[in-house]
Amino acid sequence: MRIGGEAFEELLLQTTNGRTLDLTLQPMSNGGAVVLFEDVTERKITQARINELARFDSLTGLPNRTEFHERAEDILSSASSSSCAMMFIDLDQFKQVNDTLGHAVGDKLLRAVAERLLTTTSLTDLVARFGGDEFVVLLRPATDRGYVAGIARAIIEDLSKPYQIADHQIGIGASIGIAIVSENCVDIGSLLRNADMALYQAKAEGRNTWRFFEAELGIKAQSRRNLEFDLRRAFDKNEFELHFQPIYNLAKKKFSSCEALIRWNHPTRGKVPPAVFVPVAEEMGLILQMDDWVLRNACSACAAWPTDVRVAANISALHFRDRQVVESVRIALRESQLAPHRLEIELTETA
Repeated sequence: MRIGGEAFEELLLQTTNGRTLDLTLQPMSNGGAVVLFEDVTERKITQARINELARFDSLTGLPNRTEFHERAEDILSSASSSSCAMMFIDLDQFKQVNDTLGHAVGDKLLRAVAERLLTTTSLTDLVARFGGDEFVVLLRPATDRGYVAGIARAIIEDLSKPYQIADHQIGIGASIGIAIVSENCVDIGSLLRNADMALYQAKAEGRNTWRFFEAELGIKAQSRRNLEFDLRRAFDKNEFELHFQPIYNLAKKKFSSCEALIRWNHPTRGKVPPAVFVPVAEEMGLILQMDDWVLRNACSACAAWPTDVRVAANISALHFRDRQVVESVRIALRESQLAPHRLEIELTETA
């Protein structure tokens, strides 16, 4: 069989009733041919569904990270890319909804958020869900900062209106980081990084607001990355020290206990204040390791003191959410052979 003068061996045919047939032609040696017809409608539907799941968020129906990247790259490579802005959106108080009302309610809330985003933005904008409670919008056109700020304000106002999910009325907020396409920032990766840094700044300034990326944010981000890198290596390089603050009992006129305080003595940064590195350790997930280190060393030091002197160690709020906190205390006492009544656990205000 020939079409347009060229031989073919396989052809898909679409019938008038919507079925898809796979036609296969097998030439015979005697000049004839065997033609096979196979109904592949269900297979095509299944394949289309698989492709959709790979490129679209199954919960909200929005493009996922992969689909967004490909579409955004096409948009940014076009002549109109100079009037685009990237918005990175993070929902405020969403985790509390999941924790208190359950993931089923949280999923319905995310679908409602996606619907509101599509309503607030225009058809020319590209809206996607990156996972969790993170959404991204490629805004176009983005004629000037005033216009972009107006859209950001409208998104926050719309997403902050109460949601009625089943029997629950839910209130959340949203924080937005914005990066504008410029001569120095035209690729998707740079735009997302810059928008993410601006989002971090918006959340640091109180949430439920938006911030534009500025050059100094990049400098701050690099400084933060350097701090995180040094903090990860601090344990291996034995840069932490334990200082003890004595607590004096005026009634008995003697020292009753000492509070163990972790200090970081960096070779080039010098003495880094705990107010600087402890919050970073919490965000990085290093605080549990840090708490364990303080516990073990505090107990070991106290074991060599007079038996009527106790030691107090701070435990972070994050550690109390971890079920290993009791085991951490037990290990520290066992290794140091310190009597349990000589160890005091201090709770931070956030606990």
